[in-house]
Amino acid sequence: MKPIFHRLTIVCLLACLLLLSGCENPFASDDDDNTNPGTTTVTFVYVNQTGQRLRVYLDGVLLSFVEIGQTQSYDNNPAGAHTLTADNFSSGNWGPLQVTLSGGETYTWTLR
Repeated sequence: MKPIFHRLTIVCLLACLLLLSGCENPFASDDDDNTNPGTTTVTFVYVNQTGQRLRVYLDGVLLSFVEIGQTQSYDNNPAGAHTLTADNFSSGNWGPLQVTLSGGETYTWTLR
């Protein structure tokens, strides 16, 4: 039993040394990136008043669906210039809408 205990101790020590040696933390969250203190984020809010289920996009990337009469908020987007678009799965399109936001700002787009 002793040799197994010693092997486990050595493995644990090696793992601790790797974690403390400057390797990236595999448990770190992208949301908690403090490596660049100048990084700021913005929020986009989509309000669906169209009477149709919509797909909403930010910079050409599908964010999700916004149901009839619903509001969806998308946080932690980088500050700067963005393109907002939406569609109703067929012929209805909204946008493109160009917006530029500074850190901490929120832009609400009401779709009618």
